[in-house]
This record gives sequence, C-alpha cells and structure tokens, in this order.
Amino acid sequence: MELWVRSGILAVMLGVIPLLAGILCTAGVEKNMLTEGILISWAKGFVFCFGLFQILVIPCIFTEQSLTFLCVIYGGFLILLCGVSLILNWRKILSMIKRECRSLCHIPWAGIIVIFVILFQMYMYAAYMHVDDDDAFYLATSTTSVQTDTLFQVDPYSGEEYQAFPSRYVLSPFPVFIAVLSRVSGIHAAILAHTLLPPVLLLLAYVILGMIGYQLFHGDRKKIWIFVLIGAILPMFLSTTVYMQGSFMLLRIWQGKAVLTAVLLPFLLYCGLCILEGHWKKKDWILLAALMFACCMVSSMGIMLGAAMLGILGIVLAVLKRDAALLVKMAMCGIPNILYTAVYLLVLGGK
Repeated sequence: MELWVRSGILAVMLGVIPLLAGILCTAGVEKNMLTEGILISWAKGFVFCFGLFQILVIPCIFTEQSLTFLCVIYGGFLILLCGVSLILNWRKILSMIKRECRSLCHIPWAGIIVIFVILFQMYMYAAYMHVDDDDAFYLATSTTSVQTDTLFQVDPYSGEEYQAFPSRYVLSPFPVFIAVLSRVSGIHAAILAHTLLPPVLLLLAYVILGMIGYQLFHGDRKKIWIFVLIGAILPMFLSTTVYMQGSFMLLRIWQGKAVLTAVLLPFLLYCGLCILEGHWKKKDWILLAALMFACCMVSSMGIMLGAAMLGILGIVLAVLKRDAALLVKMAMCGIPNILYTAVYLLVLGGK
C-alpha cells in the first residue's frame, strides 16, 4: 500500500472510529462546555474501544485464534458501532464540528501556550526516540504477532512456541492491540509504537486532563487552560526518575503501563468527579465498565490498581452522596477485574 493510504487507515482507526464510538457514549451536557463535543467524545470512544478489544481478545488468545481472525472480529464490531453512530447522530456530528470551529476563535493566551507545548511534546515523540529495555518483550510481542499471525503462541525472545501462556502478560495484551493496528494499517509495529502512536496517546492524556479541569473549576475556561498548562509543563522538569507519572507519559507512553498511569487512571478520576458533581447519566455506567476492561487490557497492574482506585472512589462517593447503592453500582463495574484475577489465580497461577 502507498504511504498515504496506510496513514489514512491509521487516522481512521485512531481518530474517526473512537470519535464515532464516543458520540454514542456522550451524555447530554451544556453546549458551551469546554470539553463537550469532539474532544470528549473522542476520549470516551478511545476508552470504549480499549474495553471492547479486551472483551474480544482474551477468548481469541485462549482458543488460539490467529491475529487475522481477531482483526476481522474486532473490525466488524467497530464498523457496526460506527454505522449505528452515524445513523443516529449525523446531525449532532455536524453541529459539534461547527461549534468546535467557532470556539477556536476564542482561545485565551493560556490556551495558545498549551497548544504550543503539547505540539512540541508530540513533535519530540515523532522526531526522536527513547530506547527502553522493556521493548525487548512488549514491542517484540507486537512484531512477533504480526509476523507469525498468532496471539501469544510464540516466544518473542527465542522464536519458539510457548509451552504455556506467559501468565504475567496474557491477560493484559496491549502489545496485541498494537499488532492489530499494524496489521490493519500495514505500518510496521515498531514505527507505529515509537513514532505514530505516542503523539496520539499524549494528546489523549491532555484531553482527559482538560476534562478533569472542567469538573474541578466548574467550566471556567481560563482556569481550565491554566490547569492543563501546569500539567503539561511540570512533567518536563520534574521527571527525576523513570518511574514518575510524567516520565511514563513523556518518555514511553506507547507501553501499556504508561497508558494506565497517563490516560486510564486519570479518566477514572474524571468519572468520579462527574458522579460527585451530578454530571453522570445512566449510560455512563457502561463506559465505566468498559474503563475497567481497558485497565485490565493495558497492564497487569491495571487489574489491581484499577479495582483499588474504583473501590476507594466508590467508598468516598457513597459517603459524600449518602448513597449506599452508588457503592454497589461501582463494585459491579469492577467485576471484570475480579474475573481476571480469578483467571490468573485458578488457571495461570501455577504455570
């Protein structure tokens, strides 16, 4: 395929599809809300697509299906989802685009600086490369899956078939997600992971930061932009170790554990703030459940950390809102984490 065709396919997969999926998840909010419209729909859609992928990929791995089969199944669900979204929301989509274009004319000075800083960080990801030892397994798993058309059946270190599933990684197959993007777009997994995917994930992290800012500052645009500006600049100067959240976000966001710390756990905080402020709709519970699946998909740490943070938020919100039923609902959203923990202990723990 020509380069422009491959780039177009990737843009659809990382831009258009999450946007259309997210529009189905976007609750009715104020038309002048800073993060309403394209950005919030895109962010919610990304989380939903992550969760859907986890639901589909685990059965495919344990039944030893091919990567091609997974691409067909996952792509079919996404096409169906996007088709439904277009049919139900095409007028809303046009309205969102017009509103977003008008809002670009009223960006404050802080917003201009934020855009410059984020574009600079995205450029650094695209133009330069951070070498990380963990890629010896994570990225090698992606390239091995593409080359062998398998899912966790070939050891990326030796090229030999696994005698048993790698228990630490098989329940959190984020490298397989990269392999799916690579197979469908035709772009090599290494190029995708180190050059093209990081700017997208970085932008996603800042969009979610802006969504958190909206809830914290009750829609005050100036304060929200300043909040995001501080959140964008501080990690550039406070990354004293490679284990800090800012280091994960700015150095190796293409790895699943970095997506967990920079994208998914902040999104969970955003969900908690929405519940606290009363900006929570019934269909948002589906999104929260998808978020828990997504936390499990990106990292094995997400299985426990996602559940722990969900439980803490549930207890705090139940007390503040004086609603015990709220804790029960949030606990039900954490069922995926419990299931994957049980699978690990009962099926994979002894291997």
